Amino acid sequence: MNIDYLKEFVVLADNGSFSRAAEVLFLSQSSLSKHIKALEQELDVLLFRRTTRCLELTEEGEVFLSYARRISRLQYEYQTALYHSRQKKSSTLTIGSIPVMAQYGITDTILLFHQSNSSFHVNVLEEESTVLKQMLRNGQCELAFIREGQETEPDFVHIPFAADCLAAVCSSASRFGEEKQLLLSSLKKEKLLLLNEGTLLYSLCISACEEAGFTPNVSYTSHRIENIIDLVSKNMGTALLMQKQASYYARNSDIRIIPIHPELETHIDLCYLKGHTLSPIARHFVSCVYLSGEQGNHDIPAPARNYTTKV
Repeated sequence: MNIDYLKEFVVLADNGSFSRAAEVLFLSQSSLSKHIKALEQELDVLLFRRTTRCLELTEEGEVFLSYARRISRLQYEYQTALYHSRQKKSSTLTIGSIPVMAQYGITDTILLFHQSNSSFHVNVLEEESTVLKQMLRNGQCELAFIREGQETEPDFVHIPFAADCLAAVCSSASRFGEEKQLLLSSLKKEKLLLLNEGTLLYSLCISACEEAGFTPNVSYTSHRIENIIDLVSKNMGTALLMQKQASYYARNSDIRIIPIHPELETHIDLCYLKGHTLSPIARHFVSCVYLSGEQGNHDIPAPARNYTTKV
């Protein structure tokens, strides 16, 4: 059995798409398809249900996935050990990331990579998603953890990493303090506290409010979430933040984090330029990201999530 086919199977299962998996694996779709068919023939089982609309694991595929992950993990470990036994000098990988790293397990993944790759140095540049996209295009970083809405950039390869949903953050003393869920339209007359204009979340919040039928009354913006949370605790208004962002900072019992309806979800993806040949260290980091998912360091969204590509 070709062990590389097991990794390809894991990546395909995580992405739910031959095209996206092939990009991640630096293979053609036809080659990936042939490898998966060869694996199925060797195992004498069908691993995927293929339709024109989706790709789903069969029951046998679900069973095999955990074993394939473990074998892929061992492959990563021995390849890492052999690489470093040959390596005579250190290498540097420059990664871009949204500033909220700990909330989504990005720091945990970098730590895991560093612990198993002591001869590699990782340089992390923190910027907003809009800036990170330009940095990737300009070659200032090779990989970047970027927050996306439902639309994605057509010139990037997107590797799913984490997901989060918009929430209203208010004081328990506010009129929404006892609510379990809020319609976005119920915030029509509220003073809203948002992240700075120019950030992806600011744009998403403004657009969502307008789609809900009102122009938001933005009374305060900041690039520091802790300042927004502090003002919320003093009942100075209601913030619109992502749930995991808010939960990380809002450790005050006077703060309520209430899911918004309709749900507005964003995704954090590890991205790189299509057509760009990644360096060995960058490819090794991508492998680490896939393997860290099974360790529970972050929540990889369901593979079948739908993207809309910008045109």
